[in-house]
Amino acid sequence: MFTNIFIFVIRFIDFMIDKNTLHTIAQKSKLKVDANEEDIYLDALNRIISFIDPLKNINTEKVHGFDFVNHFNVKLRDDRSEPFKFVDMIFKNAPEFKNNYVVVKKERK
Repeated sequence: MFTNIFIFVIRFIDFMIDKNTLHTIAQKSKLKVDANEEDIYLDALNRIISFIDPLKNINTEKVHGFDFVNHFNVKLRDDRSEPFKFVDMIFKNAPEFKNNYVVVKKERK
């Protein structure tokens, strides 16, 4: 999850990440960054940005988007249901069942 949020943030950053930005990213991705880990993350994230930053200069005007990586027809199968053969085996392990359903007791906190 941290990686996804970080990639989203990279699109809008034109500077190096500082500690405030690091903590904002960590908070949005619900991660805890300890004070002794800050420098490690700052170094790693800033190296990633410096690696990805030159990609903004690539001319992509003639590049067309695509829907599928593989260009082949997908054959769809018939949508049909089949009876499940092992219901009796499942119910043997269930503590209680009713109308072909396993009864799960509610637990309150």
